[in-house]
Amino acid sequence: MAGYDTRQGEAARESLWYSQQTRMRLKANVVLLAGCGLLLLIGETLGFGCARKPTMKVIVPENFHGNVSLTCTSFGDSYQTITVGPDGRLDNVACPNSTSRVEIQRGGKPISSKDGIDWQRTGDDIPVGVRFAVP
Repeated sequence: MAGYDTRQGEAARESLWYSQQTRMRLKANVVLLAGCGLLLLIGETLGFGCARKPTMKVIVPENFHGNVSLTCTSFGDSYQTITVGPDGRLDNVACPNSTSRVEIQRGGKPISSKDGIDWQRTGDDIPVGVRFAVP
């Protein structure tokens, strides 16, 4: 073994060792990241994250397409379901004090509004109506 240099063998072993360390570190980081993601998901599911807004569910008739106008006459932070008639108008609606999430349903399926939800408010920021268009 006249031409064999032992330093080359040691260097090869060291580079192999570093790559194994790097792989182990990467696996540990992946496990840690997955654990943090799972913890965040569980926390959000149980409601520990941001405060959830009340949801006002608005049900429109099966073949309804057009503008919906709701007039608020009472207030409170409540989860409620409102059924709109064929003309798309409903008076005497109990609206939440703060801007809530509005879920629109047609035929039992959620749909989105055409141009977004328009909350009408007084100068004191009290909701007095909700308007949106159903495509």
